[in-house]
Amino acid sequence: MTQSRLEVDSAGVKRWLDDNHFFHREDGPAVEHVNGYAWWNHGNLHRVDGPAVERYNDKYRAWYVNGKCHRLDGPAVEYVDGLRHWYINGKYVLRENFPKAVVMFLFNCDEQTAQLILDVLNDTIYTYN
Repeated sequence: MTQSRLEVDSAGVKRWLDDNHFFHREDGPAVEHVNGYAWWNHGNLHRVDGPAVERYNDKYRAWYVNGKCHRLDGPAVEYVDGLRHWYINGKYVLRENFPKAVVMFLFNCDEQTAQLILDVLNDTIYTYN
């Protein structure tokens, strides 16, 4: 586990930094302030079990992995007003293409193969329901 040091400014903003002065914390958000938090890993926004960024004032949440906007189980960016954006590995994906893009990412396959996998899954679910 990499050591981080805590700095607190006059506004009460807490920042954890690694030896290279990058935001970094392994056991919680590396930046905490009154309006939200951000999880960082050696200078990259990163969190695998929830949003890496949450801002309370504008009701914004975003998921990042290794510095790239990324989420496989829903939209990677959400606003309280319902606006949502889907990203996989930093690439924007239209909502209607999201299931296929997830399969392509997970199986490292082309679009045609992904569609075949989705068709088989859908047929299997339909058959057993």
